[in-house]
Amino acid sequence: MAIGFASASPKYAFADEVKSDSAADEPCPEGNINVDLPQAPAGKVSTMVITIDENCQPVYGPIKFVAPDEANVESNDKNVVAGSFDEVRVSTLSLDPSLGADYAPLAGGSTCFTAFLRLNDVVGLQLNKVYGNVCWSWSGTIVTSASAGGGWQAHSEAPVFPGWGAINPWNAQTGGCAGCSYISFRQHTEFNYRGVFDPSGTLYYNTIEVNEYLYGAGSRACSFSFVYRNWFPGWNTATGC
Repeated sequence: MAIGFASASPKYAFADEVKSDSAADEPCPEGNINVDLPQAPAGKVSTMVITIDENCQPVYGPIKFVAPDEANVESNDKNVVAGSFDEVRVSTLSLDPSLGADYAPLAGGSTCFTAFLRLNDVVGLQLNKVYGNVCWSWSGTIVTSASAGGGWQAHSEAPVFPGWGAINPWNAQTGGCAGCSYISFRQHTEFNYRGVFDPSGTLYYNTIEVNEYLYGAGSRACSFSFVYRNWFPGWNTATGC
């Protein structure tokens, strides 16, 4: 049976598993993590790993530029539940053609990328993940078309317990437009947990948001928000843009 929260040391095991009077054995209180990532050089992905230390404080690692297959590593966990977002598409083709020359290509192009945030426990087991698959084209001054999809993943403890599950997943355009100097999208999912380490389903709850900002000059940026209710030292989030 897969276990939702692996532990390399009893110090970071759940309270139900190891009883101790030490405050270090208690889960960290609720908190949040916010990350902004710039566009990486061509052929690379910008990444950052944030780890909760023994004082329950987030430690932000350096921004690194790595190959895509090094950044968005697929989980090798076989006990995963997953879902997809409805895709959002926009295009200047629906605009009034009288706008004419304002929409003529100048130094245009198009590309696609994946932005993601995943939560890992102390031994690297992926517990939650939200990702956006985004494409857009540009003229040099405006966004001419864009689309955003993606999905979510959660570690399951089936058939004994549900483990982690997704609540209220959605994907939406949040700003700008096709025909504007930029457009932005957001993928949102909340995760609750009921399993071996909390049969009540009341202790653990995470909210993850992934945001992409696409510009008419061909550049991009991403931001990430992660709000958690109870965490453990050594758990970490990995982000990529």
